[in-house]
Amino acid sequence: MRNGSVAISAALAVLPFANLSGEERFEYFSRELVEELIIDLSHFSALEIISSYTSSRLEDPDLDEIEEARKIDIDYLLKGSLHIQSESIRLNTQLLDTNSRKIIWAERFDAPLDSIFEIQENITARVVFTISSEVDNNVLKSFRWEEFPPR
Repeated sequence: MRNGSVAISAALAVLPFANLSGEERFEYFSRELVEELIIDLSHFSALEIISSYTSSRLEDPDLDEIEEARKIDIDYLLKGSLHIQSESIRLNTQLLDTNSRKIIWAERFDAPLDSIFEIQENITARVVFTISSEVDNNVLKSFRWEEFPPR
């Protein structure tokens, strides 16, 4: 949506999910989840997915991640955390609009650890639906209807 101008796509960065498990072995799991989400989300033409390399640069605790995202024309940030206990996982996710600084979608997913791919598909579907609705609404709001008078 590029700094208030109309676009038919939106730039999205998937930030590394915070590993709240306290176990180093799940750090790789967290990074892999982000990579899988990036791959799934990249299949949608209404989204411009930012590389994981660029996204990981936004996780510096000394930076305002939203301000830094806006500097490089990122419209949305998907971030989250994971917590693993025994054989279950909890994923907390948030989709942030960098222009308004508001959370436009958030969800908590609790499931057995072996169903992580189902959770990943659910997150992807929810993000795509939410962002596509936002993009469609912004295009409609900025459309110059006076250029197309009724017949």
